[in-house]
Amino acid sequence: MPDIALAVSITTPSSCLSCNAPIAYAEDRCVSCDEPVPCPNVIAADKEEEIFALNKRVENATVSAKVGNYQQALNLFSEAAKDSKAVICTNIVNLSRLCKTSELITNFYNRLGSSCVPNSDDEWEMIRLRVDTTLFPYYYNKIKFAALSLNDHGLSLFGDCHIVLKTDLIKKRATVFEQNSCIFYEKHDCKKRVPFGYRATWENRHLLAVAKLHSSINHTTVDKKQFSEVLISNGSKKDADFIEVHIYGNINVGTFEKVILPSSKRDKNMLEIIRNNLKDRKIDVN
Repeated sequence: MPDIALAVSITTPSSCLSCNAPIAYAEDRCVSCDEPVPCPNVIAADKEEEIFALNKRVENATVSAKVGNYQQALNLFSEAAKDSKAVICTNIVNLSRLCKTSELITNFYNRLGSSCVPNSDDEWEMIRLRVDTTLFPYYYNKIKFAALSLNDHGLSLFGDCHIVLKTDLIKKRATVFEQNSCIFYEKHDCKKRVPFGYRATWENRHLLAVAKLHSSINHTTVDKKQFSEVLISNGSKKDADFIEVHIYGNINVGTFEKVILPSSKRDKNMLEIIRNNLKDRKIDVN
């Protein structure tokens, strides 16, 4: 098996391909002709500095794999991660509403002032605005979060309904990030800027996985089940580890590819309604 290929830029343009006007920061449409332009999170992940720093990490991972005699296993992990999916977890009540009304999935900022207020006992919520304005300056309210997965399961701490998103509908507007962004922010003291090499375009998601997780691979790590457990480690808010997916723009039931439902006798009737609603929309349900 050949060595892992390094990250290549998808070459996001600096000007609109339709009218040649400069692309305005934090916009996904040209301010002159209103044609679509690359999403700002994709432009940020495709910067030369990000690509260079990510490649250095991948090269270091490859060297470690050769020294540790697990290069083939790391190559297999890289290949598997190319097929990874973005998974959002939610609860039954929220999923029921999404299925019935086709309403959009909301984020923290969409809900503020309407259905929720900041929870002063939640340390993540208390630093959320600081973190997101650093990672997504001036467009943080348009980012939705998911986890990168190889087994269609996401982070159970956010809910027991696992929603797999259609790759074709998010790949041009999704990027990946090293870990939970709040934990990363605190760990790396990102008050001024995020260090390079810890985020990537969707096309390079497998390389970020290699750079981050190579030390969790050894010569016996060779199948998809093992790779799945390496990619996501479920646990409490502080213990769970995963690669965070950042998706710009709208997500609704039309973006769903598959939904994995819990088994619950107490919620049997609601789950059956959800199952039927999803099947009516031609969405795979487990």
